[in-house]
Amino acid sequence: MTPRADWDAAFAAYAEASARVRTLPLGTADEDAAVELAATAMDRLIVDTPAPDLDAVHKKALLAFQRCDGLALFEDYRDAILADLRRLGAIEASRFDAKRWIEEAEAAGAAMFVRNGELWIGQLVALSVDRQAKLDQLKAALGPAEREAVRDHLAARGLICEEA
Repeated sequence: MTPRADWDAAFAAYAEASARVRTLPLGTADEDAAVELAATAMDRLIVDTPAPDLDAVHKKALLAFQRCDGLALFEDYRDAILADLRRLGAIEASRFDAKRWIEEAEAAGAAMFVRNGELWIGQLVALSVDRQAKLDQLKAALGPAEREAVRDHLAARGLICEEA
C-alpha cells in the first residue's frame, strides 16, 4: 500500500470506531469495548501510521490534543508527530546542533552521560526556578533524532558509563 492508502485506511478505521462510540447510549454493555477499540484505532493512526502530508499531520496533532485532554502530550504521540514533520521537510532535523544544545543544557545546570547506550539527563544540584524551567524546555525539545545526536556527541566526548 502507499503512504496515502495506509493513512486513509487507518483514518477510516478510527472514524468508524469513533462513530460507533458516539452511537452507543452511555452505560451500555458494549460501551467499554467500543471506547477501547476507538482509542486503539486512534493510537494506531497517530503513532503507527506515517502522515502522507502536512494536512494529515495537522489531523494527527488535533487528535493527539483531544486524546490528551489538556494534559501533557503523550511522548509517543509527540515523537510520531515530530517524525512526520521532519520526514515531510517542514522541519529540518539537520539544523539541530547537538554541541550547542549540550552547552545550553550544561549552562542551565544539566549533568549528562551515556549509560548502556541511552542518554541520561539530570542535575547534580538543586536548580533555581529559572534554570529548572530552561532545562525542562531544552529537554522537551528533544525528539528521538535529537536525543540520538546528543548521545553520540556525549559518547564522542567520552561521557560513557557502562554497567557490568
